[in-house]
Amino acid sequence: MFDIIKHCEKERSKCKTDYSRLKTASIDPSITRKMRYSQLTRVSKYVTVRNFKEAVAPAKEIIPTHQYPKGQIYVFPSFS
Repeated sequence: MFDIIKHCEKERSKCKTDYSRLKTASIDPSITRKMRYSQLTRVSKYVTVRNFKEAVAPAKEIIPTHQYPKGQIYVFPSFS
């Protein structure tokens, strides 16, 4: 009779790779994922990289004081 459990175990063992539990510069298998996450949040070398340019406003035109309007200024709507 066909045993699905044995079949799945055989199939799983074919794909199983050996895991090296060596401690490297960035990977330490002796600590848990929660501890590694807390290490990453405490270390300040991880920063957000922003690659956008800020918008620069055009230069404001300087009008000499003798050309300032004097008196009441009326604005008429344009019918175009």
